[in-house]
Amino acid sequence: GTLDAMMQAIVCRDVVGWREKSRKILLVMTDDLVHTAGDGTLAGIYKPNDAKCHTEFDPVLNKTVYTAAIEYDFPSIEQIRLALLENEIVPVFAVTAKTKSYFENLAE
Repeated sequence: GTLDAMMQAIVCRDVVGWREKSRKILLVMTDDLVHTAGDGTLAGIYKPNDAKCHTEFDPVLNKTVYTAAIEYDFPSIEQIRLALLENEIVPVFAVTAKTKSYFENLAE
């Protein structure tokens, strides 16, 4: 989900290559609403998101993949907000007209 991807981009500093003294901007592009904490219960996932990096390189796919999708629930909006603040990352949302008001409310 979108928030899973955001959390991994924020906390997997070495994987992403975030530099210490650089301006960090996270571009989020989506055409739908996001799954948030609690939505994982629909799939039987009850373990709260731990806000840690869960990625590894998959040599078969030749890319880095998220490895905890069926282990941890989606992050909460508050977890994302705190992780962005702690890591000094500014999110920029590029969304469709149908989701614009949803993301404007999130920004407040």
